Amino acid sequence: MRNRLVAVLVSLVVGIVALYGVPRAYLLADLVEDGERQETHHAADIAAIALSERVRVGEEVTSDFLALFLREQESLSVTAPDGSIVRVGLPTETDSPEDIVATRPLTGGGELTVRRSADLVDQRVGDALMPLVLIGLALVILVPLLMLGLAERLSRPFRELAGVAERIGQGHFDEPIRHHRVAEAEAIADALRRASARWAELMRRERDIAANASHELRTPISALRVEIEDLASWPQTPPDVAAELHSYLPQLDRLNAAVRAYLDHVQSQRLTDVDTVDLVPVVLGAMQRWEAPPDGDRPGLPSVLVEEPEGAMPVRASQATVGQILDHLFRDARDRGTTLVRVELGCTDAFGRVRLSLEGEVTPAGEEARTAASRMALEVDGRVSIVDGHSTLLLPRASGSEPARP
Repeated sequence: MRNRLVAVLVSLVVGIVALYGVPRAYLLADLVEDGERQETHHAADIAAIALSERVRVGEEVTSDFLALFLREQESLSVTAPDGSIVRVGLPTETDSPEDIVATRPLTGGGELTVRRSADLVDQRVGDALMPLVLIGLALVILVPLLMLGLAERLSRPFRELAGVAERIGQGHFDEPIRHHRVAEAEAIADALRRASARWAELMRRERDIAANASHELRTPISALRVEIEDLASWPQTPPDVAAELHSYLPQLDRLNAAVRAYLDHVQSQRLTDVDTVDLVPVVLGAMQRWEAPPDGDRPGLPSVLVEEPEGAMPVRASQATVGQILDHLFRDARDRGTTLVRVELGCTDAFGRVRLSLEGEVTPAGEEARTAASRMALEVDGRVSIVDGHSTLLLPRASGSEPARP
């Protein structure tokens, strides 16, 4: 979006400069040439009057006298009645058909010719056009820089919303979405807030179903089967009724098997519906988030990685889930008054391990963060253990992965 805005705005400015500058340049060149032509004719009129007066009083027209009327890049020539020519200024060899020429008759005979060089006219046209050219170049150079800043400002809310949408897609449904003064961006932000709230509720319901469906569905089915068997075995039950009741048992068994298969499928899908994530960058990202909080609503929590594994440490969990578990553990460490967290990464054949060793005057704190971390870890078939205030997160290794470092 930013590049398109810059391209459109720069093209617009270049088009405006071209549409205004080119006609303006032609008009300005014509004005300069007309001014030079008028000035040449005016000079010829003045020189003709002076020469006519000199001839009238009987004085000779000399080169020194003509030189008094001579200006830059000009030539003056007087043709006497007897055909003799007196010329000053530019030599005859420099005459060009494009020169400005003004001819005036003299009193008593003869002719005055004033010629202004075309090179001088071109030079003055160029001097007149230079400011226009410089202004056009300045606009063409400066406008892209200004457009970059403007496009950056216009596209920033949408790029932020794209990042928020990406994090929500990864499962961070509590991602804060700030308000924007751009109406279109604010509309998108409102839609993302509503969608994230609905998705969070759907995920909560899915977890509740997965956690409670076994008890809510299989237990009544098993109880109903036992009651039917008991009813069929009563002495008071007629044989034909008992046989009919026994015929219901295979259907209940089929229903129980279908429920079991469905719950197993939901459980396996819930554990494997995300790509395998490398534990190392997720841990490093959590350390950076808590060391320099971007929102500034909490103090930073210094942390250090004891030794980074040489290879990847893939675990079977989503990046969002692991990040939220680590956030809960770091929040618990902050609530305990920890001054430094030493993070250790390791793994076994079955689990990836993240150990948070707390340093400082560690004090007891509430269990909300630890409880939330443990609950989320259980949802991905992992667990959290806290011994002497130090937290350890175990997550199932992805199938087919080799341990990065014991």
